[in-house]
Amino acid sequence: MTPPRRSLALDPARVEAVKRSRARWRHEVAELGGPNTLLWHRTSLTGTFDLNLAHPGGVAKLLSGRPTLLSELVREQVAFTDAGRRIGAIRDKVSELRREHGVEAGFLAIGLATWTLHRVPVPPRAPVLLRGCRITPTDAVHGDYLLELHEDVVFNPVLEHYLRSEVHLELDPTMLAGLSAQDHGFDPRLTYQALEDICREMAGFAIGPQMVVGTFPWAKLPLVTTYTGDVRGLAGHDVVAALAGADVPISSPGPDPDRADDPAQELSALDADRSQRLVLDEAVRGASVVLDTPAGTGATQTIANLVVAAVSEGRTVLVTSEERSALDALRRRLDHVGLGDLCLHLAEDPASMRTAVAAVHHALDRLPREEEPDLGTDPLPARADALDVLRRDRQVLHHVHEPWGLSLAQVQDDLAALAALDHPPASRVRLPLEVLRTVGEEELSATTDALIEAAAADAWPRGRAEDPWWSARLTSADEAARATEIVARLVTGELTDAREMADAVTRAAGMPPPANLHQWGHRLGLVARASETLDIFTPQIYDAPLDDMVAATADRDEVTERPGAVARARLRRQVRSLLRPGTPPSDLPRRVRLARDEREEWESVAGRAARPAAPEGWEEALAAFTPIGEDLAWLARVFEGRPLGKDLSTVHLDTVLERLVMLDARADRAPVAATAHPLLEPLREKGLGELVDDLARRGVAPERVAAEVRFVHRSSLLAHLRSDDVPQQLSADAVREAERTFRRADRAHLRRNALRARRAALRRLRRTLAAQASQLTAWERALERARVGAIDLRDIVSRAPDVVLAAQPVVLASPLVVPSLLPPDTTFDLVVVDRAGRTTTARAVPALAHGRQVVVVGDSGGPGPVQFSVVADPRLEGETATDVAEHSLLEDAAAVLPVRHLSTHYRALDQSLVAPLAGLMPVPVHSFPGAARSAAVREHVVEGPVDARVRRTVELLLDHARSIPDESLLVVTDDEATAEDVDVALRAALAGGRSAAGATAVSDDPSAIEPLLVRPVRRVAGEVRDRVLWVTGLGGGVATDPRVPGAVIGSARRGLDIVTPVPVADWPEGDGTDVVRRAVAFREQPARGGGSAVLAELSRRLREEGLTVVDGYAHGPHAIDLAVGEDESRMVVAVDSDVSPGAEPGRDDLRLRPEQLTRMGWRPVRVRSTDVFTDPAREVVRVLEALRGTAARGSSGEGE
Repeated sequence: MTPPRRSLALDPARVEAVKRSRARWRHEVAELGGPNTLLWHRTSLTGTFDLNLAHPGGVAKLLSGRPTLLSELVREQVAFTDAGRRIGAIRDKVSELRREHGVEAGFLAIGLATWTLHRVPVPPRAPVLLRGCRITPTDAVHGDYLLELHEDVVFNPVLEHYLRSEVHLELDPTMLAGLSAQDHGFDPRLTYQALEDICREMAGFAIGPQMVVGTFPWAKLPLVTTYTGDVRGLAGHDVVAALAGADVPISSPGPDPDRADDPAQELSALDADRSQRLVLDEAVRGASVVLDTPAGTGATQTIANLVVAAVSEGRTVLVTSEERSALDALRRRLDHVGLGDLCLHLAEDPASMRTAVAAVHHALDRLPREEEPDLGTDPLPARADALDVLRRDRQVLHHVHEPWGLSLAQVQDDLAALAALDHPPASRVRLPLEVLRTVGEEELSATTDALIEAAAADAWPRGRAEDPWWSARLTSADEAARATEIVARLVTGELTDAREMADAVTRAAGMPPPANLHQWGHRLGLVARASETLDIFTPQIYDAPLDDMVAATADRDEVTERPGAVARARLRRQVRSLLRPGTPPSDLPRRVRLARDEREEWESVAGRAARPAAPEGWEEALAAFTPIGEDLAWLARVFEGRPLGKDLSTVHLDTVLERLVMLDARADRAPVAATAHPLLEPLREKGLGELVDDLARRGVAPERVAAEVRFVHRSSLLAHLRSDDVPQQLSADAVREAERTFRRADRAHLRRNALRARRAALRRLRRTLAAQASQLTAWERALERARVGAIDLRDIVSRAPDVVLAAQPVVLASPLVVPSLLPPDTTFDLVVVDRAGRTTTARAVPALAHGRQVVVVGDSGGPGPVQFSVVADPRLEGETATDVAEHSLLEDAAAVLPVRHLSTHYRALDQSLVAPLAGLMPVPVHSFPGAARSAAVREHVVEGPVDARVRRTVELLLDHARSIPDESLLVVTDDEATAEDVDVALRAALAGGRSAAGATAVSDDPSAIEPLLVRPVRRVAGEVRDRVLWVTGLGGGVATDPRVPGAVIGSARRGLDIVTPVPVADWPEGDGTDVVRRAVAFREQPARGGGSAVLAELSRRLREEGLTVVDGYAHGPHAIDLAVGEDESRMVVAVDSDVSPGAEPGRDDLRLRPEQLTRMGWRPVRVRSTDVFTDPAREVVRVLEALRGTAARGSSGEGE
């Protein structure tokens, strides 16, 4: 491997800053875990077990490499009890160091070397030889233990380093360890003799023959020595220098949402939501970043995808975390996508090193012969096509149409809301499109206001006869008064009297009486014209040949044919003979023409024989008619367009009188009409007259006008949106098929990415083997040498770094052991530090220095790093329990690197395990709701001493183990002492035969994925179990430090039981107490509630089926539109819809959401609001099928 790029000329200030910090870091790691037991071993009452006092037969069996029971080593009962306590404590400490710090420490120390040091009152005691020792309980009660030694016998590396560096002695550790292997078996005496001979010049040097089982971690010395030597190695690393306080600008291009959302750019093989994809894309482009996110939000998933992306690009990755569970979780995820065998898990003990070498050997033997995976057909085109279909469908539903500012979804929801009213609107009026386009929301509001005002003014009657004054064109109170005055006058005799006079005149003139207003006026007018003619001519004029007379008297250009001159003269003489005495009129031709016309009109009315006349009384009759005619003409204009005003001049006069009587009977409505007209006439002018008339016809009350108007508007708009003039939604079957296609293609895309990563790894390995033949040879030689004697993984890797990392491009290790396993010049393209909030910068810098790019992952809201003791000694552990580091690596890195966050919590199965921790989160994080409606966080008040709480805790623990044996368990206590009390009480209960059925659930077998853990609260961070039992006496900062209860609550996947001496409500006030109270009371918070009328109709119908339905179930963006169950205890079906616009359809909502809900126990069903609106019964059937399990798994589009 090539070393990281180092600047040839480093800034002196940068070097000085790193030098100062290096001294501080070195001091911190030197103090880590207490004195190095490989040099300063001390006998402990609990942390050591001396085999010199054991039975010789058992010791011989153990040293021969055969598994040996503790009862074979210690056969006296009292001594066995003490030995069991010691061995149990050693096992617990070894497990703690492995799980929480990634350090292997369980060894048998063979021979203790001691010598004299000036001014040191207590001389060193260093083990000479070491053999790995595995301790396994024989049962859940820990009634006995099985001890097994590893075959490797190793010379103490710390003693070797001391003798070489401090005493300047030359020695061969492999030869010294090999001397213990004799023909008759293991015998360390030759080793002791050889070492004593080498060290004969050392004052007081001697070796005692003790054989002690204890904790002897190897990682400390290499970790400390990392901070010695040339400082420029660390100073040349930008991130390390920045952490040291040097002025090193580290920038990032920042998230690129377009790239992150482009599947063609995606290299992930595991599901990643959008916030994860943004982080991944930025990191894949080479940025060093901090990912500060709470546990459960997908940090491990993000790291796994980052690893897959790196492998796909031929890059190497070092993932470090002190907590073994983090690395195991990562490995499981990579196993899931077929890339786990590309990971090399490193630990510093000989057994682990041999396992690692064997893994590399197996990879080199197998992978070059492996066929490259067939990627198959690219699923992205099908994915894109399906997504286009879904996006178009969503676009049709939520596109806002102008000028109304409404989408199809909003229109449907409005109509559903109107239909759900106690008195739903029922108008059948629909507005023409040209009218509808003029009625936007503002216009609709104004129209509604006008109609409400008109209705409030009683513009139309309700529950009474029809209003004859309705829609009369009265614009003022004066006009209303005039109308009522006219009507009153006419119906009180004026009309009848005038009509009688007209009848008398017309009869006297030989004409039929007029039947309507037009005839009335016309006939009286004709009489008047005849009277004027008879004033000029004698009555015989009407018997004369008037047509010829008109032609004879007219000018040449006024007629087409004229009589001859003789005839004209004769006719003119005849006209003059018919004139009355006096001066002839100057317009005689016109007068003749009028006489002709009058005769024609008279004949048309009275018959061919009738002749015009002017009977007596015609002037009075005409005078009586004229004002009536004018009044009725004005009323006709007032009632234009209304039945009362229809054909008023041609309808029979009896009908006119009837209408007038009707108006007079409701004269009180005229002022109302005058008030309503200015309100309603503008609406009629806009084309809304049909709506106005419909409201009036049905007498709609003012309080219902708004609903009716809105209904007409929305119904008209819906008709338009469903017409061919606008794009239409697809069928429900087509949409669901597109959803299924998208899900299949998206999963196939991720599987294909995993195959691409594997293909890239295989190609890189083949290229490396072809180009690095010398390294391969060196590897094989080193492997052959390691078959006999001690194994040094760092030396082996240094001989073939490219080959090793080509075969295993992903290395997993604790940052504490990296210096002891990897050569200092081995460089990785990417170094990831997980759970960075639980480690310090000093512990992690040696690992960070191996990376060209750094990603730091952790939870700033969780507990910080704590000191620890490597010895199982309660006194030492008590001293370190309160020793908390000032800053974590996460805090330090966040000050120099860009910080990113994730936004969705996936692990907890109930929101009450997430929402109360909001104050501890750097950004809002939202979770999915659980299906169970029972409280996930419960309190159990147990008064009295701690023993009572311990007993209650054990009872709860065994109850859980019996009732739900598949759920993993975690017990959290305030301190180590209470944890030990719980452990002892649990073993006693199991030994007494209680809960045999749940023994598996309470087993602490470390080989299990999630064994039972009993932990003090300071060591609980990072642990996750289904059920957590927290026994607290309110110590350990529970009330004041919110991170303490936050760590406990965050460890629970399904539920938390709090065993407390007082109710949570009575806990001391503090930030920590507030967190717990919010968790306990979370179920009392109201649900979000529903907001969609379309879904409300579906909800109503489901309730009619006898189901329990909750609208707007739970809180936050992942709330469920409708939760449906058969009873109140548990919800079953999660109904999601498209009623809200939301983000564009994609992986998060189409696949990740339903799959997450399924994992949480829901049966997700997606409904389209259009389908619910048009055919709710069909959607009810779909929900019922999902609820009762009669539908195929993919019937609703979920689960493909």
